[in-house]
Amino acid sequence: MQGQRANDRSVDLQSLLVAGKKTGVVLLPSVGEVEWATMMAVADMLLGMIWTGVATRHREQLFNRIARELDLGWEDRLSFSLGSNYGSLLMLDWLVADLPHRLPAAIGILKSVRFEGLLSRHNDIDDDIAAHLRTILAAAVATPAVGRGAWHPWIESLPDSASELRERAARERYKHRRQRLTAFAALKAGATVGEAAAIARVQPMSVYRWLDRGIEHGLEAALERPTGRPALTSAQSEALAQWICADRAHQNRHAIVARAKALFGIELSLDIASNLLKKHRRRRPGSGRRRRLWGPMKPRGPRAKLTHDLAPGS
Repeated sequence: MQGQRANDRSVDLQSLLVAGKKTGVVLLPSVGEVEWATMMAVADMLLGMIWTGVATRHREQLFNRIARELDLGWEDRLSFSLGSNYGSLLMLDWLVADLPHRLPAAIGILKSVRFEGLLSRHNDIDDDIAAHLRTILAAAVATPAVGRGAWHPWIESLPDSASELRERAARERYKHRRQRLTAFAALKAGATVGEAAAIARVQPMSVYRWLDRGIEHGLEAALERPTGRPALTSAQSEALAQWICADRAHQNRHAIVARAKALFGIELSLDIASNLLKKHRRRRPGSGRRRRLWGPMKPRGPRAKLTHDLAPGS
């Protein structure tokens, strides 16, 4: 990502780590003071959780969620998929800012092993550091919620409060998005799924489906209607539209499919790519049929026969 301005979050975390290396202690936002050797073990375990033994599609889903919650541009988002040090700093910043909520959410999205499985990958960690890790990464040690109660950690991890979700619902243009935001706001405020469904005027099973989609793909995906293939959100469609219009070299459907995969981890069908291309491609100047804005009026009905001689005396 040469020439790109570094995100402030990565700069702040890097400064924190540089200072911690000199002093021997790192101050983590959601944890407190951590010794340097333990901090390095935390970073190794968290990044190993993301990159080792995880399906690409699950990893891309986590990257999409991090990019949404940090409000990152497409270049920063692409740094995740490229596995750059810069992208690793952004991922670590997102995780350590709220480990109790974000670590179990990440494990759920990645379908990753929990603490003991993560620890077993690092043979060089001694017993003292392992004990510290169990405290710091307690969210990975705890038994995950199963069944219909598994949505609680995800709802709690949403950055918006119940009132903010209700405000978003009031501003939404589309009914299906208003219903989902209304239900999530009720759940955030402490309602049961049945109560949230009644408020949103849907069946409880609909709310459970929305929650499952949110846990798997994030809030924006939960607000959209599911399709046979992963749906583009309005923000993702807009990003692709700008990219298509920026350069004629981007205006073929295979390039669009590759771009959606790289940016969002979504495998678009060629039909969807074709529709985007038709909608957003720029025409060459002078291409296509010219429309005549005016012209001679065509006579209606049969032409009248001549009643006089056009050449008298002939």
